[in-house]
Amino acid sequence: MDQSFLDIPSECLDNAVYLLKLRHPFKNATYLGSTNDTKRRWRQHEGKRAGGAKYTKIASENHRYSWDPVCVVRGFPTRGMAYSFEKRAKHIRLCDGDGTLADNGKYDANDKLVHQRVRKMIIMCNLERWSKKCPPAATIPLRFEWYMPQLKPAADDFLRRDWEIQQRANREILLHARRCKTKILEAVGNRIPLSVIGQIIVPYHVQIRYLPYYVEEVVIKQQQQTS
Repeated sequence: MDQSFLDIPSECLDNAVYLLKLRHPFKNATYLGSTNDTKRRWRQHEGKRAGGAKYTKIASENHRYSWDPVCVVRGFPTRGMAYSFEKRAKHIRLCDGDGTLADNGKYDANDKLVHQRVRKMIIMCNLERWSKKCPPAATIPLRFEWYMPQLKPAADDFLRRDWEIQQRANREILLHARRCKTKILEAVGNRIPLSVIGQIIVPYHVQIRYLPYYVEEVVIKQQQQTS
């Protein structure tokens, strides 16, 4: 990857789309919004400054419970583009990500489905355009920041979920190798190549992406979560 391509102007980092999750023992409430100042906006949602959304105040029982950032997408050239991203992300369907890299981001490290709002954010990053008026998404490098890494998809999602299929294919390749007594190089499902030498099968490491090349993925440390 050309790292210079991901150099985002500092003024573009202010325009962002963010996802918040309510820190509540029972509710699973989330809030999706856009802003040109994330710190100020989070303080408003927490009730520490005037101007927060009505929904976040009601859901948090008049700011009794806190809102924590899940992820933030930065790098929009204008506030209008960030709003277009936010508006469509609220109404986009999960099936709109079929056939894109977003298919690789459905499950987390515990084999559970990733939160729908998180999946929609990932799907949005894989669209060609966020709206008819926006330029092609590939021309706008973005930064996807994770504040709750435990909610992000697992990078080896395909490897884990298709483990049984791989094992069955491994046995078939091994039997074929024993019959032919030759070295074989096979591809399983046209995705994961396997090197078979005699009776030894060594799967190659495959890095699976759920974000396009023009979206940089960053994990933010917990101590950087300042309200």
